[in-house]
Amino acid sequence: MDGPSEQPPSEGSGNHQRSERSDGVVAIRLSWLQLCLLTFGFVVLVAGEIAVYDYLSGRTGWPDAYGIECRRRCWPVYLLNSPRLLLNGGVDEIALFAAIWALIIIPALILIPLGKKLRAARRSG
Repeated sequence: MDGPSEQPPSEGSGNHQRSERSDGVVAIRLSWLQLCLLTFGFVVLVAGEIAVYDYLSGRTGWPDAYGIECRRRCWPVYLLNSPRLLLNGGVDEIALFAAIWALIIIPALILIPLGKKLRAARRSG
């Protein structure tokens, strides 16, 4: 056969396979178990962030105590008004500010590079 040959994974490499293309890019194929564990870890991370947000918003009275009223699609409103939390300067307020922005930043730091890798793999393969 004239097709590209893949070497079998080494014994200590786990459940994923690596293949190297001619341009030096290494593609990693994850097993279903690894993919499920990654998804579970992402869900647990986001649930933990939401729990911290809920706890801190209860302690600080956010958003009602800061005069913020919202009925639908409130997250952009909360992000724009979150600097009000820093004016009080308490530990709970600063932690809540960080938790509000972490709910946006942490998933973005995970999903944007993953999306770029998937698009690159789809274009090349």
